[in-house]
Amino acid sequence: MLKVFILLVSTFFFLGCAHHQAMQEINNSSSEQNKTDEKDLLFPNGLYHQKIRVVYEKEQRQEDHEFNGLLKKHTDEVILYSYAGFGISLFKLKDNMKGVVEFSTTQEKIEKNKEFFMKIYPIMKEILFLKKDDPRIQGHYINLFMEPQHFPIHVSWSEEVLGGAPLNLKIENAPHFQFLVTTTEFSP
Repeated sequence: MLKVFILLVSTFFFLGCAHHQAMQEINNSSSEQNKTDEKDLLFPNGLYHQKIRVVYEKEQRQEDHEFNGLLKKHTDEVILYSYAGFGISLFKLKDNMKGVVEFSTTQEKIEKNKEFFMKIYPIMKEILFLKKDDPRIQGHYINLFMEPQHFPIHVSWSEEVLGGAPLNLKIENAPHFQFLVTTTEFSP
């Protein structure tokens, strides 16, 4: 029983450490929030706490991974910090909105898939800065294309909102991959 208690306490400590490290880094970033167009955006500027699930096909078998994310989105900067249980930092992506996107990880498996993350990020960025009145939006979805192959991507979101942002987001190209993102907390 004591071993189980120690394991639980250790788990919460490590999870807290990863979250704390990410929050420190995000809070120390130097973005200037520009609220002029914010009311028109599907995803307002702010800090998003998220649960992310990625499902994809690899070598004729389905892979399924879940992790947590902190997303700080502002007009002049996007920072995505992801972490898993036991305080493991998975990766950090930082975009200064001037053409420089930094991606870093200490995880070998993620490093091997860095190219995929860098290809999917422009789609994620397009979604984050999507205006509510974009003529391509049809109800609660939009079809986008991942360059350079013009790979079709279907993006849908829930009507349910948290702090003005959709609660659930799905980015997919069936049967190749699917990102399921749930915002658990939002602060402008």
